Parts: sequence; C-alpha cells; structure tokens
Amino acid sequence: MVNKLKSAGITIIGTIVVAFVFSLFKFDGIQLSGIERYAEKVSVEEARQIGFTLMGDKQYAQARAFFEPAAMQGDVPSQITLATLYYYDTTVNDHFKLSYQWFSKNSDHPLAQYYLSLMYHLGDYVTKNAQLAQYWQQKAAHQSLPVAQHNQAVMYLNNGQYAQAYVWASYARKNGFSRASAVVKQAAENMTPQEKARAQVQYDGNKAKHIWQGESDNSFSALLEGAF
Repeated sequence: MVNKLKSAGITIIGTIVVAFVFSLFKFDGIQLSGIERYAEKVSVEEARQIGFTLMGDKQYAQARAFFEPAAMQGDVPSQITLATLYYYDTTVNDHFKLSYQWFSKNSDHPLAQYYLSLMYHLGDYVTKNAQLAQYWQQKAAHQSLPVAQHNQAVMYLNNGQYAQAYVWASYARKNGFSRASAVVKQAAENMTPQEKARAQVQYDGNKAKHIWQGESDNSFSALLEGAF
C-alpha cells in the first residue's frame, strides 16, 4: 500500500509514533490480563495517556482497550485514535471496516477526512473511487492538515498545475511538513518568474487562513508524529 502511494508522490501516515509528551508516561504496574476492566475505571485523560504509551510499545490490542470506553461515550479524539489503530492493525478481522465506520462517524474531522481519502484511493473496504478520494483529500487540506496540504500540492504538480502546487506546498511547508519543500522547488522550476511571483502573492494573501491549529491538541499531534 505504501509503495503504491509513494509512486504517485503521495504521503501517508505509515507508523504511529507517540508524541514526546506521552513517551514520558510509564505504567508498569498494570496487569494486561485485566486491562479491559482497568480501562473502564480510569478517567478519559488517564486512558488516553496509557493508551498512547501502549501504542508506543506496539501493544495495539491493549491500547484499543483504553480508547474504546471513551470512544463509546462520544470522545472524538478517542474515536479518531481508535479508527487509526484499526486501520493499521491487520490482526483484527474486518479492521478496515471498523476503521471506516469510526472515521465516517467523524467525517468533519481533518484526520478522518484524510483517511477516508486514502481508503477510497486504495479501495480499503470501500470500492476505489477517485472522485471521492479527491473530495475527502480537499476537505482535509482546506482544514489545514499539513500532510493533506502536501498531497494536494502533489496532485496539482502531477496535473501540471504548477502555480497551485506551489501555493499548497508552501502552506504545508509553513506548517512544518518538511517534504513540501521539494514540491515547492519543483513547482517553481516549472514556472516563469512572472508566474512564480503571482503564485507567491496568492500564497502571501491566503497563508493566514491555512495555518494548522492542531499542535495544541496533544492527542491529535501524537497521531501526526508518524507522518513521513
């Protein structure tokens, strides 16, 4: 799956890495055999902290146990995290189906939109649909998800729309997505000085609307740490 997207220049979140905040937590006293019962007794915040620590140790089944109670109660970050865990955990039967269900439940969330785009692009559980893949891709990009902004730029680059590629890659670069720098450079090399100047004006006039605001959400940032 990764190679398919890399060949098109598309970036995906391939490995879930715990953000440094959560790497500080250790819960050695937990007996995993009774983890489901324990997970139901802790607060949502404690459950997230423990869940992210278990994710960092690649104990995905145990991590799910800590996100599921809050997810069932409607906690959106827990639902998004649970969906992401299901997406990558091939040991779970119908893992793509479960992932799709949770992401669809939160289809106004940029990370959910991003993964819905991937699922329609690859045909994971759903039938491949380029139009729907692009639809969800654009929604995530317009919500300023950096990896989605980058992928939007790649789409424009591959279509020969170099000015738009330059603008969207510049948004992603501004938001700290380092891979976008190469797209900015490649787009610029295919434009005249006048075209580049106009694209720069467009970027300067709109960049404030495309700043990623997710850094203040540690639980969300933990998922994005895996972007490559």
